[in-house]
Amino acid sequence: MPRGVTDQFLKILENERKHSVRTTIVMTALFVIAYFMAELTDQPLFGRVVLLAIGTLLAGAALGGAWAWRTTTKYNASLRASWNAWMRMSLSATTVNEVARNVQNKGKAWPVASAGWALLLIANAALFVALWMEQPWGIALGAGVTTANGLTLGALAGSSLWNLRWAKQFGSALDELVTEGQVGLWGEL
Repeated sequence: MPRGVTDQFLKILENERKHSVRTTIVMTALFVIAYFMAELTDQPLFGRVVLLAIGTLLAGAALGGAWAWRTTTKYNASLRASWNAWMRMSLSATTVNEVARNVQNKGKAWPVASAGWALLLIANAALFVALWMEQPWGIALGAGVTTANGLTLGALAGSSLWNLRWAKQFGSALDELVTEGQVGLWGEL
């Protein structure tokens, strides 16, 4: 028996899981580069800037996880309140966030991520040039860039890990409901 929109929503959850895994892997790889920049700024091994990199990564992961927890809590409440709307909106969406925005009648989100990544790349390039030219203000810039790197990469990794957990649990629960016949082709029975 075809599962209709419920099946489409399960596909969206599967895509969310894949995206979360990819994001976590990429953020881990980028942190290796950020650690290298912190190491260039600081004395060898565990100096203050390197410890700052590790501390901001952990703080960013906690903040990102908390943000994702808050977001998924809102998703859960909205799903309980308007299940059929979520299932209908999943036909024209590719992400859970897009479905949620459509259910709430919000427009597209602002694309601020691209500008943020561009600024972070420029800041890291400026830091590399400052350290290459042995500028005295390079260490101060390095501390700021290291903080931005750690918070950004940590927040994205923490958020992705929480979203991975949520999508996996929700997808499994929904799949069980469909199998048991408690959720039908167009949503609730």
